Amino acid sequence: MSQRISSDTVSQSTAWRWMFGLTIAAIVTRVVHLNSGLWLDEYYSIVEQFRYTPLQVFTTYIGDNQHPLYALLASISLSLFGEDAWTARLPAALFGIASIPALYIFAAQVTRRKEAILAAALLAFSYHHVWFSQNARGYTAIALAAILCSFYLMRLFNNGTKRDALMYGVIAALGAYAHLTMVFVVVGHFLVYVLIQLVSLIKNKRLANWSLPLLAFVAAGGLTLVLYGPILSQVIDFFVNKPSLGNLSSPSWALQEAIRSLSLGFGASIIVLSGLLMVVVGFVSYLRSMPVALGVFVLPIVVTLFVATMARGTMYPRFFFAVIGMAILIGVRGVMVTVNWCVKLVYHGKNREVLAERMATAAMIFTILVSAASLLRNYQHPKMDFAAAQQWLETTASKKDVIVTAGSAAWPFREYYKLPWPEMITAEDLATQDNLATSQGGNVLVVYAFARYMEVSAPDVLQSIRDRCTNKKRFVGTLGGGDLFVCRLRSI
Repeated sequence: MSQRISSDTVSQSTAWRWMFGLTIAAIVTRVVHLNSGLWLDEYYSIVEQFRYTPLQVFTTYIGDNQHPLYALLASISLSLFGEDAWTARLPAALFGIASIPALYIFAAQVTRRKEAILAAALLAFSYHHVWFSQNARGYTAIALAAILCSFYLMRLFNNGTKRDALMYGVIAALGAYAHLTMVFVVVGHFLVYVLIQLVSLIKNKRLANWSLPLLAFVAAGGLTLVLYGPILSQVIDFFVNKPSLGNLSSPSWALQEAIRSLSLGFGASIIVLSGLLMVVVGFVSYLRSMPVALGVFVLPIVVTLFVATMARGTMYPRFFFAVIGMAILIGVRGVMVTVNWCVKLVYHGKNREVLAERMATAAMIFTILVSAASLLRNYQHPKMDFAAAQQWLETTASKKDVIVTAGSAAWPFREYYKLPWPEMITAEDLATQDNLATSQGGNVLVVYAFARYMEVSAPDVLQSIRDRCTNKKRFVGTLGGGDLFVCRLRSI
């Protein structure tokens, strides 16, 4: 398959007009539904981090659920605008919006402006990017950091300046402070640098432009240690001494969950499989035309896979969210190359090149529209519908009934909503509440979530729910596996 695509026909001024419009679109898509219902980790972050003062955030590490830079910014947001879902998510939305022009700037460095615009458009209307832009966590921060670091690294590989090296170091450190998986991106970039030096030594018997990129990596490492300095011992203690749930969040589970999640963003599984094929084509195209850029795209993924598998055995698809911009660039290239090739294969008439380019562009526009249509689901439901479950229970339960919680539903009801609903951890807990409900002439109503985690934390309770559940009601959320369930338990 030929990797040739037509030359760039989009002027710089036209491209920036498109980017202005796409940035406005990104603002709209990320503001709509920004104040929808929170999910478990967001509740936990608000109570345990965002309500802290900036000094407390700076000096306290509670575990891998904490994204320090994000917690610091969210703490400021809540103090300025009050506590609400949208104020907790505001930094994520701003990082997400900024990622659209950032991706264009980076993409224009490694491909045609048309492809850069299409990639930015797909990111602007990406179901997953919008979802994470409305998630009070640090993932859009590291996605933005990864794009900007890739931009400055490519400049450094092409005779950049000391300022580029320092910018890389600052942005990489802030990204790592937002979420530690940014370290995997930097390690992947460093491996690209090492490979470039090895190839140069073999071919030219000397190192290639080695000093400024090395300064960038040293600055990134040093500044990261400075930022983490006040909590470094706490971070080390957590990752060394706290067990993970690798048996539940394994690489195989992460792969299945990634495919399910991609189906939400692009419709039927056949479209997802076609998209994966386009990624393969795009991979080959970049390998032939810009292997250094491909290394910048891909090696962070390889490092993340290796470390997540070998270190703690825990893996979530969101670990790879940092490289969403690069994945989109590869996919866009794959679509453009494939459609160009297919059109030229069957059509040999006049204006063959023009027709091929127009059909390739149309295919990308169709892909963007499919992705945009999937946003409707994101706007139809909250991430987890705790509010609706609470309202239903309070209006349905009689005074004789007993309401209890189980699994991951327990913490938000108890700590955020301050409801006196006891958590069921053991069969004895449930038996106590059964006796209380029976003595009052009522039943036990249980609200629970994330059954797969309950299989480890409360297996007896989960089995009892499965055996005795009647009048089961489901409250749908957009979080994978995050639906809440309410059951009336049959009397023993």
